[in-house]
Amino acid sequence: MKARRTRRLGLGLLTAAGATVLATLTGGAPSAWAGAAGGEPSNSRGGSGAAAAQRVKADFDGDGKADFAVWRPSSGTWFVLRSSDGGQTIRQYGQVGDVAVPADFDGDGKTDFAVWRPSSGTWFVLRSSDGGQSIQQYGSFANDVAAPADVDGDGRADFVIWRPSNGTWYALRSSDGGQTTQVYGQTGDVAVPADYDGDGKADFAVWRPSNGVWFALRSSDRKESIRQYGQAGDVAVPADYGGDGKADFAVWRPSNGTWFALRSSDDGQSIRQYGQTGDVAVPADFDGDGKADFAVWRPSNGTWYALRSTDGGQTIRQYGQSGDIPV
Repeated sequence: MKARRTRRLGLGLLTAAGATVLATLTGGAPSAWAGAAGGEPSNSRGGSGAAAAQRVKADFDGDGKADFAVWRPSSGTWFVLRSSDGGQTIRQYGQVGDVAVPADFDGDGKTDFAVWRPSSGTWFVLRSSDGGQSIQQYGSFANDVAAPADVDGDGRADFVIWRPSNGTWYALRSSDGGQTTQVYGQTGDVAVPADYDGDGKADFAVWRPSNGVWFALRSSDRKESIRQYGQAGDVAVPADYGGDGKADFAVWRPSNGTWFALRSSDDGQSIRQYGQTGDVAVPADFDGDGKADFAVWRPSNGTWYALRSTDGGQTIRQYGQSGDIPV
């Protein structure tokens, strides 16, 4: 395997509120390789600009449509049902204790298999462009949250950490290897970085479950967008439901399976009951029309349910099993 030797960052590079992260490059693959483990469980919008920041989530084959995909923590195996041809991609990458963080890190319009290892704060990315690896230590404090996003607008996801203990964001920019740090949020918030202003760069943002308030720091003008939307017990599911190139504030209510999306295009609401208690909300653009679809994955039977925005019909497919993580 080809491992991209990234620049050594040195010690004590990330600092904020008295906290320091050791940021040094660590080598080694995330686990032993198993080329393909058996069993079943575009319009890529590549480049820079608004389209890049809103590229299709979980599009592993680059056809402009999200794929049904799961990561199996027990074995570190990825299972992808490709929307382009109905075939499968199965690859072992990661190990027990890792966190799945798939995103397009190499800018080729395809989502890459990637994991973040909390025990060492190391990122492991299997690049779809050339099959090589990018390995980078970034983060590692207890309770750090890995939240990859394209904060510099170069069409590639950046290694991003949000630290709830001090409300600080740390982003390692892929464009120049430099860092962006920003205090934004507090303990108890949920990290929800996305491009809320449509400038092609992900904005640092949090959702506060205690009162349902969204806070987004716009990269376009460095001003805030603050809006109460949701309530305690909801799940934050920001995505571009209106197709205007901007992420919308949205929540899914597990208690009754209802979606609430506040459209940035006209400030109106989209409200729809879809899903049930125990489901996992997995919004993405499964039909390739540029709008995120309401969708859930049911752990009890490994079934995906997607409500297509193109025609209002459903796509239902069993893919995955109990214990898997939908990606």
